[in-house]
Amino acid sequence: MTAPDTLNYLDPLFAFLAPEKVDALAKETGFIQRKRKLTASDFLSLLFQAHGNFIDPSLQELSTKLLADQEIDISRTAVDKKFTKQAVHFLQRLVEELFQIQQSLELVKHPVAVDWPFTSLRILDATHLEVPNSLKAHAKKTRQSSVKIQHEFDVLTGRLTFLRIDFGNVNDTIMGGKRVPFLDEQELCLQDLGYFHFHSFEQIDENHNYFLTKFRNDAYLAYQNPFPAYHPDGSVVKSSEYQRIELERLCENMAPGEILELEQVYFGRDAHFSARCVLFARSEEQRQQ
Repeated sequence: MTAPDTLNYLDPLFAFLAPEKVDALAKETGFIQRKRKLTASDFLSLLFQAHGNFIDPSLQELSTKLLADQEIDISRTAVDKKFTKQAVHFLQRLVEELFQIQQSLELVKHPVAVDWPFTSLRILDATHLEVPNSLKAHAKKTRQSSVKIQHEFDVLTGRLTFLRIDFGNVNDTIMGGKRVPFLDEQELCLQDLGYFHFHSFEQIDENHNYFLTKFRNDAYLAYQNPFPAYHPDGSVVKSSEYQRIELERLCENMAPGEILELEQVYFGRDAHFSARCVLFARSEEQRQQ
């Protein structure tokens, strides 16, 4: 895809960031209530274009930067008064609107998608941000001093597929489950150990999707017992239906670099859903790394 083609894809996003639309959103969220020297568009430029880092600089440096780069002459106090909860709400709405716009874009897929058996390759991860130590004394009276961002994107298109912003350190397994209803069929989900949850995996499977995840070494993994015990009335003894696999004992006999694939194994003491398990014995060099 050539550079001009790429810019055409970005046109709808840039159009939304036009000053009149940004200022309208600022009024809607209460960030800007009447005409000021510093508009919502000017505020965005200060954050993301003119300076980039607005945590370390002093208010005097930010004020000077506005005057030098944007020819806006306002005091340090006026700059300080812009950092409010309404500003947070404005920025959050801005991100949400951009998210919705990019969802409708017709993006060119990665060449690998031609022979790929899945419609998308979704990678989910999270980041946790806290108020810097140098500012924690000023944040004591605030209700939130941290934020958790859940972010998922499709590798095949670059499209953002799930975005969740929560104040505080929210559990990953709970948030990971909230994006499952938005999956289409034949999608492959990749996620790290923080999202390991049997119920989410069941939902992904029931929706005709697939997942690839690391699993805990103490996770319940079993094979179906071909010779279960029976009650006198002929019904199967529930506790004998599955035989747990001792993973640590199984791995002790594997040579460094060896790969062992287990078919038709069952995960979850209560869930008991079928999946494939791949065990990989790391070499000493990989262990050190």
